[in-house]
Amino acid sequence: MNDLLANPAIQSGAIPFFTALLVAAILGFSGLQSGLRYAGLAVLAGFLVAYVVALGLPPLPPKSSGQKIAYIAILAAFSGLFFGGRLKALAVAAFGIVWIGWRKIVAEPSLDHLSIGLILAGTAIAIFASERDAEDSADKAVPLLVISFAVAGLAFMGASASIAQNAGALSAALGGLLIINWPKRRFGLNAVARLVPIMVLAALATQITLFTTAPAWVLVLLLPALFADQFLDRWQASYTALTRPVFIAFIATVPAVAALSAAWFAVSSGPSSGY
Repeated sequence: MNDLLANPAIQSGAIPFFTALLVAAILGFSGLQSGLRYAGLAVLAGFLVAYVVALGLPPLPPKSSGQKIAYIAILAAFSGLFFGGRLKALAVAAFGIVWIGWRKIVAEPSLDHLSIGLILAGTAIAIFASERDAEDSADKAVPLLVISFAVAGLAFMGASASIAQNAGALSAALGGLLIINWPKRRFGLNAVARLVPIMVLAALATQITLFTTAPAWVLVLLLPALFADQFLDRWQASYTALTRPVFIAFIATVPAVAALSAAWFAVSSGPSSGY
């Protein structure tokens, strides 16, 4: 059993997926109106369980940037539940970014400051995209799943297994909530389900940019994935509740593959080739 739990695919795949699926089912099918509202916490639950299994309980207060990720996820969930509005969500996300990279921020001006600014801008775009009106409640969550998976690949190329596992766990946890809302949209695809991945991804992007060898500029290539639903609507293709998330996932995969391909080329042609 211990060998099974030590498998990275189990830690960052099966465990967060089934944890989120179970928590969403318990909350969503509880029959309580509050359960429908809190079902989005399944993403947080799946991510945190995977984090603890893979990395252990983070100390309080956390010392390293990796230990802060779990607390940023919790803060993101509270933001989704109790803080409304894009500006408040952006302020919370900015706090997480600054908390991760504050040592670089207080240092002398460098390219790291430009990178932090770009991450803040990308986070603002992600929050704006997630708050847009949508025909389908899954429209905003599906691209975040794809982006999380792509960030896991990018972190792996940058020689950071822990960041890769966190991003993979985030993707799997979101998948657990999405699968219970497919083909019928039932519950939980709300602000909590969106802000947890957005804010955790912003923190992971900060880690990748400041502390790994991955080419951080390729993160920009992932932003078009956030608007996959708009690209689909422009095609005016026929779809159902069963097929729409699949189409959106395919569209979001295009910029994800482009980003991973660019990262692979940059890493392979550079002095360090990561893993």
